[in-house]
Amino acid sequence: MEKNGVTFSFLAYTYGTNGLLPDTDWRVAYFDEEKIRQDVARAKEISDVVIVSAHWGDEDTPVVNDFQKSYAQLFADLEVDVVIGTHPHHIQPIEWLTGENGNEMLVVYSLGNFLANALADINTLGGMITFDFVVDEEGTSVENIKFKPTISHFTEYKTGMEIPTKDFKIYMLDEYTDELASEHGLNRFDDIEIKPEHYQKLVDDIIAPEFLETAP
Repeated sequence: MEKNGVTFSFLAYTYGTNGLLPDTDWRVAYFDEEKIRQDVARAKEISDVVIVSAHWGDEDTPVVNDFQKSYAQLFADLEVDVVIGTHPHHIQPIEWLTGENGNEMLVVYSLGNFLANALADINTLGGMITFDFVVDEEGTSVENIKFKPTISHFTEYKTGMEIPTKDFKIYMLDEYTDELASEHGLNRFDDIEIKPEHYQKLVDDIIAPEFLETAP
């Protein structure tokens, strides 16, 4: 993709497909070091910026596992610019990694869920991230990174079925009030009480302050 004279390449890899086999050898790209090295080298030949979508990590935890760390470092060593992670259904840390040539790469290990048919309160927390690519005579840099936490809200479950059925809406966490939280469908479970301050604490504990929307 070309935007304002800058060419972007997008690559995507997954740890697996839940036992389902793709019907072609090109439809799904699994994590494979040699393939990744070839893909990134080709992408860098034809583009200014390389962004990777990484489907990885353990579900329902903020903890980054060794698989994620290993491949994130590989991407950094290959001078990828940004890695955006999915799959854990829970927000995970954001950080800078230094590649073997001294380059800096932004990695978002997991954005959590954006729209969630969730049965646990942690799965209703997600986020969006924005950043700018600045290209000059010295190369490309990633600047103005801001993570914006979101809440996936719904109000009712269909009787006898564990699926939410009404009033799906995404709220920014800083706009999510106690009144809205009291109407969340997950409050029907005895062991769940939706509270904005609980989500805010999760965000503050997991996401470094420099990446938060409220940062100066």
